[in-house]
Amino acid sequence: MKYRYIVFITLLCLLPVFALEAGHSRMSQEASVPRELTIASQVETSTSIASPKPVSTPTLQGCPTVTYISPPPGLNITRNEYDEALAKWRSQAVQEYEIITEDLHFGSLAGTWKLMVRVTGGEPQVISFKYLDGVSASPEHMTDHDVNYLTSLTVESIFDDLDSGLRSVETNDKRACQAFYQVSFHPTLGYPTSFYYGLVNVFDASSRITVQSLRVLRRFTPGMPSTGNPGP
Repeated sequence: MKYRYIVFITLLCLLPVFALEAGHSRMSQEASVPRELTIASQVETSTSIASPKPVSTPTLQGCPTVTYISPPPGLNITRNEYDEALAKWRSQAVQEYEIITEDLHFGSLAGTWKLMVRVTGGEPQVISFKYLDGVSASPEHMTDHDVNYLTSLTVESIFDDLDSGLRSVETNDKRACQAFYQVSFHPTLGYPTSFYYGLVNVFDASSRITVQSLRVLRRFTPGMPSTGNPGP
């Protein structure tokens, strides 16, 4: 009986030690799982990024070094390439068209828009619009600034922007070192299918426009003024 009492007292004394060791063991096992997951989560898959098309315009002299990951100053097209694309678009004699375009930029109006555009006297007019990435914008809540923004997404406005960029390079204007323009054209209709432009070395001063679709609704009939696209 005395022996059992001694053993019982001994076990009572050792129970806290066993419990402490078991707790340490459990904590070690539990801690090892998130450590493995953390290590695994740090493994990233590298993705190659395509380099932008080299600038086709003459090399600009005296421009600052590009420090932000963006195209170099200037354009990726020549005046001849611009004129060829514009001639294709003009030959379509488009009077009204529907365009769905996505614009990625730092602003409240960024997203995908469906626009119906009418060209009168060489000037584009957005006659209807719909925002496709959420709640449709209401004409009553659109300011003049908002309407001007939608007009900047039209084919005619993009051609105007490209023409201004080419002129700044051709005249060696100081703006030529401050802005970049990257564009691609539809091989048949000539309209810009993508347009990436902005200020060099300024992270939040750029816009990337991608035309998802363009449908011609009406063309000029014989005897009417020629196309309503930008003049020379």
